[in-house]
Amino acid sequence: MVSLLIILGLIFIHTLQPYLTEEENHRLQPHQIIGYAYLTTEEFLRLEVHWCLENEESVEIKFQNIKEIAKPTDMDIKAGELEKSIIIKPTGEVQGNILAVSNASKASTKVDIKVEFGSSYPVIFTNNVTTSITLYVDEPYLIPYTAEIINPTNKTIKIKDVVFPIKGVKILAFGFWNESIFSVPAEPRDLPKTMPPKSKRILVIYVLIEKEVSGLVFKPKVVLEVNGKEYALSIPEMMFKRIICKKEG
Repeated sequence: MVSLLIILGLIFIHTLQPYLTEEENHRLQPHQIIGYAYLTTEEFLRLEVHWCLENEESVEIKFQNIKEIAKPTDMDIKAGELEKSIIIKPTGEVQGNILAVSNASKASTKVDIKVEFGSSYPVIFTNNVTTSITLYVDEPYLIPYTAEIINPTNKTIKIKDVVFPIKGVKILAFGFWNESIFSVPAEPRDLPKTMPPKSKRILVIYVLIEKEVSGLVFKPKVVLEVNGKEYALSIPEMMFKRIICKKEG
């Protein structure tokens, strides 16, 4: 009897929640964020969403125990969209819904991110990193993820693999680039896999994101080989999202 009452209560609560039409749920993008993150226990993750504006003065963004108020700037109003980042410190897989509420409507984004914790080989990343990509078309997208990396050790580093076990995302090539980060080739090529001691390089990972992926947290586990032993490397996160706000007229 108790179990039946609980089930009936849950059904009743569910019926009280307003039904989101397709148009209303379109207001928050991307509609889903998937991904994989290899993290050390000290690292955070960043989730990014966009709210398609319709004269709101503010939007409340909620995820798990985080609640923030986002107010559009003049630039946001001109662009017709408001971007908001949510910083979280995972303790396991990140799942749930980001809920956005304005005075006129509400919408949600489903979040499902696999998380793996471990150690990271002691290299240094500078601020020259691909941290965020926003795409305004609905088609497959090839991107060279880039991160400037310093090897402070006296040992040669070899990159052996890039692990990112998410459907709809393919790692096409990877390696080190020894020129400016601004001259990294747009198309995949066979790059050197080793990094000398006391050197600086650009870590390049060519990633193909299929059209069905609307939002992605990209933080793969990079596998290195140093003196015949394998080590994991945690690299800076990249957030990818497709944003297609409907415009009037």
